[in-house]
Amino acid sequence: MKPSTTVNETNLEELESQLPAAAHSVFSDAYEQAVRMGLSVVVAVDAQVIEVFPDGSKRHIKTIKPAIHAVPGQTWSLP
Repeated sequence: MKPSTTVNETNLEELESQLPAAAHSVFSDAYEQAVRMGLSVVVAVDAQVIEVFPDGSKRHIKTIKPAIHAVPGQTWSLP
């Protein structure tokens, strides 16, 4: 039987602070694995959607709107 874990505000904030690094690690690993398998990967870099091939060559797919950076505590309303 698993021991019960109580989540409080401090635990939650600590877990949330670890999410960006964990997400970066997971996506980086997936990218590397896809390339090792000989697959191309689609990425967004500086408002450009790019297909990256295992040999390192790249193909521009399209230009997109620049990223919107969220400010902690900021709220958004959808129309």
